[in-house]
Amino acid sequence: MKELNFFVVDDDPFFSSLIVKKLNLLGHSKIEVFNTGLECLVNLKMNPSIILLDYQMEKMNGLDILKEINRVNPSIHVIMISSQEKVNIALKLIESGAYSYIQKSSNDINQIDEIIHKIESSYVF
Repeated sequence: MKELNFFVVDDDPFFSSLIVKKLNLLGHSKIEVFNTGLECLVNLKMNPSIILLDYQMEKMNGLDILKEINRVNPSIHVIMISSQEKVNIALKLIESGAYSYIQKSSNDINQIDEIIHKIESSYVF
């Protein structure tokens, strides 16, 4: 099975490191970390399989970045991560093409395993 490659896009270095550790525990090692949405977009040529993308960032919010990712390569699975608890924002992100939505402020971060497993199960290699 081909190894998935990940982008982690978050302006909070501590939270990014938590996600990287979680991915490492799940056996993934091809992980690139970006502090801004622009860095992510410039590096889409690296062809990530999955992007874990923060919603609230400086300059470009996650929704704008998500739309651009989908324009460039709609086959990339984007998992949105945010401290936002508003259901309407989560719905808007899913409607805009996000594969899933995880809240930072809860135990939802543990759902990463389940979400990635679902993606791996359906991934065509």
